[in-house]
Amino acid sequence: MISSSLLPLKALTDHTLDACRLLYAQMSGLFFTQGMGLDLRLLGFQNNKYEIPVTSLHVFNVFAIVVLVPLFDRVVYPALRRCNVSFGMLKRIGAGMAIISLGTTGICVFCLTLLLNLA
Repeated sequence: MISSSLLPLKALTDHTLDACRLLYAQMSGLFFTQGMGLDLRLLGFQNNKYEIPVTSLHVFNVFAIVVLVPLFDRVVYPALRRCNVSFGMLKRIGAGMAIISLGTTGICVFCLTLLLNLA
């Protein structure tokens, strides 16, 4: 049984996890679609024969996570602690989910704007 004080967190978690699953499922198709229109030559040089394969663009997302998690853990959170702002584990999770929700909302607004402009 879930205590009544955790119900708002559970509601936020359920909806945010749905948004995360939706974004994660769209990610590979989105990277491929965007990659088809990108100039994938290394450093953008005209005579460069080396290109980044379109199918490997999803690696940049994994790379961002691998870089940003230790950065936040070693730099951002200690700096916040020095400013007397402490984040426990649940607050970190909640802040991450709130950021993901804002990102999802931004993507939805962008898509709706794009659809309205195309109509």
